[in-house]
Amino acid sequence: MPNKDLPICDCESLWQCAKDPENPIQFDEEMNEFHLVYGKSKMMIYHCHFCGGRVPVKSKRSSLFSQPTHGEREKLMKLVEGISTLEDTLKVLGDPDEDFPTGEAHTTPPDGDEPEKTVFFRTLRYKGLSNMADMRVRVYPTDKVQFIIESKYIGPKK
Repeated sequence: MPNKDLPICDCESLWQCAKDPENPIQFDEEMNEFHLVYGKSKMMIYHCHFCGGRVPVKSKRSSLFSQPTHGEREKLMKLVEGISTLEDTLKVLGDPDEDFPTGEAHTTPPDGDEPEKTVFFRTLRYKGLSNMADMRVRVYPTDKVQFIIESKYIGPKK
């Protein structure tokens, strides 16, 4: 994420790089973003590689997602209030629209004698509970759950 304390880049380096088709820095006009492109992957650029300033454009990415109201978030929170297990989640909300056995990963860096560890969490997604938001459910190895309200994608169909 961009560091809001830094000034906006005005050195033009990103624009110059993006004009060169051989350069891995590209400008996405649709999203109004700079990306570092390598192979089939691309990574969003938040700061200029030359001067360190914030990118000189505002991304349009947020326009692709709904903005749930406070009332809508409260409605969803009440729906899952008191639910703490996977079993209760499935009883109250039913079958999820999506079920990812290893949907999320959390990596902790090495600490003393402990090596780096990556833990995967089963993740459920409910898309039909709201017109404005999806509900993501992170399932811990103990079958405890955490609920996450996410803005719903409203952009063009892929």
